[in-house]
Amino acid sequence: MVSFAGAPVAAAVLDRMLGMDCMGRAAVRTETAEGAAFATLAPAGPAARRGPGAVLLAADARLDNREELLHALGLTAAATSDERLMAAAYERWGEQWHRHLRGAYAAAVYDRASRKLLLLRDRSGERGLYWCDTGEGFLFASEPAQLVASGRIGGEPHRARLLAYLLGAPAEPTWSYFARVHRVPEGCQVRVTAERIELDRYWDWTTVDAASWNGADAAPELAHRLGEAVERRLARQGETGVLLSGGLDSTSIAAQAAGALERRGRQLYAFTWTSPSGDGIDETPLSRTLIRSRGNVVEHSVEADALWPLSRYPEAYADPSDPETNAFPDLLLTTLEAARQ
Repeated sequence: MVSFAGAPVAAAVLDRMLGMDCMGRAAVRTETAEGAAFATLAPAGPAARRGPGAVLLAADARLDNREELLHALGLTAAATSDERLMAAAYERWGEQWHRHLRGAYAAAVYDRASRKLLLLRDRSGERGLYWCDTGEGFLFASEPAQLVASGRIGGEPHRARLLAYLLGAPAEPTWSYFARVHRVPEGCQVRVTAERIELDRYWDWTTVDAASWNGADAAPELAHRLGEAVERRLARQGETGVLLSGGLDSTSIAAQAAGALERRGRQLYAFTWTSPSGDGIDETPLSRTLIRSRGNVVEHSVEADALWPLSRYPEAYADPSDPETNAFPDLLLTTLEAARQ
């Protein structure tokens, strides 16, 4: 929350927004005298969610090029979280910081010297970011429902967005399903000052030049890039898991991950869906071919027959921010719960 008029931070507003998600997580709040407050939810325990004194930063981030950033910024890995890396990146490169970031992130940075707020979303939009201007303060959050919970705006639906959803038509990228809530599109940065709100698109996949490869060169290049991508996404701490079907995509990723983890003496946990009744969702005859070929892959199967459809309604379906859902919400929720154990 930022008040460009310098009004005191309304603690009750932040508390209501944080109340939308309190599942074992601790609130980390930072406030300034000039009317800016960032409140984030982090895993219980110590959390570094603020930048140095010149800036405040809140982020939901997984940086995939940590080593490059650490080297460029002259920082050591042991004491540097992804959030602190992003704060340092902004201090070094300013509004062009997005040129140096790779990964999945939604971030907000408040520059205390220039009294400017930036909202940044990664290129593919893996993490959500929304905002609203209430007249009493500028609010931003990971989910639209958090902004509605603030009490500063109503929950009226965005009728044009709902119509586009029902018709299967393209929607304006900045629309959310709430009339007063705006979405930060993927590959975009929103600049907010006391005078104006501006949206800059810094990346668009349609502008990327397609490289021309012949068959002999394309295969090894694809293998190299896939290997790099998988390496970057392996868990730095804790265990690594994969939702493994019999398809080419998850099998290729699992094979790469298993090889990389085996070299480190670590295991890969493969979550598979089984169906004793013979439903086609069971692809274990194919996925277990990979599992048997790798000594460090541990299978955890989830039986599908009793779980879908609607077996976990409404908890697996009730999203207060979005009417859309995936094809197997019951199964996915159960699989995520198994992975957390």
